[in-house]
Amino acid sequence: MAMLRYNAGKPPLTLVPTALIMTVAAGWEGDFFRTPTLMIEDVARVLDFGQKKYSAHNWRKGGSWCAVLDCAMRHMNKIARGETHDDESGLHHYAHVGCNIAFLLEFIEQKVGDNDRHRLAIRKPRPGFGDEPFNNLYSELLAWKDGDDFALDSAAIILARHYEELNPGIVPGTSPHAHVQFPLPVLSMVSEHVLRKSTVEAITKSMPIIGDRNTTL
Repeated sequence: MAMLRYNAGKPPLTLVPTALIMTVAAGWEGDFFRTPTLMIEDVARVLDFGQKKYSAHNWRKGGSWCAVLDCAMRHMNKIARGETHDDESGLHHYAHVGCNIAFLLEFIEQKVGDNDRHRLAIRKPRPGFGDEPFNNLYSELLAWKDGDDFALDSAAIILARHYEELNPGIVPGTSPHAHVQFPLPVLSMVSEHVLRKSTVEAITKSMPIIGDRNTTL
């Protein structure tokens, strides 16, 4: 007989690809204590939602890398149109973006799936967007699509930091995967060696403490 555990509504963190956790942690010099966790936990919730539709590790079979990026870009476009949370899961579209980034990071590390990106022979320098995270994230995803292999790491770090600032929770009444929103600590600056100059300014700015949070039901 298995031991009793009451884990309903808690994020199943063992579902999260290690590649995502390690990439985000690298942005904080590998210090897990300072690594932002809200995005990682909501990626776990997305994966929990997914395993009920498919199976826990169905995605590990691999497939088209561009198909995974397509999904991430669709969620980004919904955010751009003013939509915040996914209708099915109730989780923020950024959590779904993070999940797709996690898949791709793991595919790269484990050499799984079909790298069907069309690499551009000439890539124009991309403009910097200051501390505007949506545009920086979108820009990194486009750069990775066009063949910049390091852009996905930058995208994961930008998203993890921005998710801490949003602390979005879920849409009430749409999903059982609620999480408690706590006051956030000050996060220290991200290591510049992890990122290119085009995104360093956007990420290395110290994040202020965000005020009291309430439980999202």
